[in-house]
Parts: sequence; C-alpha cells; structure tokens
Amino acid sequence: MLRKLHGWPGLVAALLLLVLATTGVVLSVVPAIERASATIPATGQISVADLAERVVVRYPGTEQIQRSLSGEVVVYYSRDGQSGADLVNPLTGESIAPYQPSAFLRWVKNLHRSFLLDDAGRMVAGGLAVMMLLLCLSGMLLLARRMGGWKAILKPIVGSGSSPDSRRAGKVCGDRFAAVGTDWQLHVCRSVWPAARGCCRGAILSGGGFRRHAGTGELSGRAKKRRRQ
Repeated sequence: MLRKLHGWPGLVAALLLLVLATTGVVLSVVPAIERASATIPATGQISVADLAERVVVRYPGTEQIQRSLSGEVVVYYSRDGQSGADLVNPLTGESIAPYQPSAFLRWVKNLHRSFLLDDAGRMVAGGLAVMMLLLCLSGMLLLARRMGGWKAILKPIVGSGSSPDSRRAGKVCGDRFAAVGTDWQLHVCRSVWPAARGCCRGAILSGGGFRRHAGTGELSGRAKKRRRQ
C-alpha cells in the first residue's frame, strides 16, 4: 500500500516539477542574457538620489523608477495625459528605448508561479511542495525497510547479483546517498512497466551474492567467483 501511495503520486508530481524546473530555467537564464547588454554602473559610481535627479530632469512626469533583475533601469511616466515607460541610461538618465514587457516572459512567469490558474494554481503549487515532502518521507521508509533498518542506509548497498542488468544497476547506484532517488524511480518504473521488476530488483534488495562498494565499483569475493563461473 505504501509503495502505491509513493509511486503514482510521485509520477504526477514529477510531471508538475518538470514544468516548474523548465520555466525556472527560462526565468533565470533570460535576465542573465539581458544583463550582458545592459548598462550597469560600477559600485559606488552613482547613488539612488543622483539617478532619480537625472531621470526627473528628462522625465518631469516620472511616477516610478524601477530596476529589473537584469540591471536595466525602467522609468514609468505620464506626459500629456498619456502613460509610458522607457529604458534609461542610469549614468545620464537619457532614454535608450521604449520599454515593452515580454509577453512570453509574462506567460512563463505565470506558468511557473500558478500554472496559469491564478490563486488556484498557487494552491496547487503549495500542495505540490507538501506532496514532495511526503514522497521523500515515504521513500526513506521504503528504503529503510528494504535495506533492513535505518542504520543500513549508511552502509554499502548489497544486491543479489542475479543478472548482468542487476550489476549494471548497482554500478549506476554506486553512491549510497543516490539510493533514495533511485528507489523512487524504480518504484515508478515498476508501477508503469511491470517487466522491469526483475531487472531492477538487484540494485536495491539487501542480501545476495555481490557487493559494489560506494564510489569504487569494486566487487566482493563472492561476486568475482560467480563471474568466473
């Protein structure tokens, strides 16, 4: 029962996390790219008061001065009853170009924050965080039960060595601290593809005939003897 509660919600959470990870990468990379072309004053070169003074001289109807994540300075103003926004040079206060927010970035930001569902989406994102916490806890419980106790989690992983696929999986798992994520992946794999049950079992099950020491990939004496046979 615990395995089912751990596997299927984990698959759903993985899909949502893939969306969050992809949009997060976009939101972090785009400002870095924009910063390469932005005019960034050196530290101490200009103060906020000096910047505001220079901008107000050229934009008497200034309403707001904003600095974006990329370092660009945007001034929002009103002129002859019309509102506008310009990118300005922070050193001189002169206009560089009209400021037009990217519709694509706005869409990505809404997708990242609320899955395009406003308040309901924010609640879903919060529920996803709670779900991931429960998945981590249930994964630790499943791993501890398979390994034979909580103390065994810190020991080298032991497998049965029943097939070459098992040995490959054991080699990939190598690092003992990667076992938590591997255990979750194997549970989801077996839930979706029952045929993977046999080939993946040796990577985590305790007991049996071979052992790969974490980080070295070295086989124990029993495993070497079986390989020679």
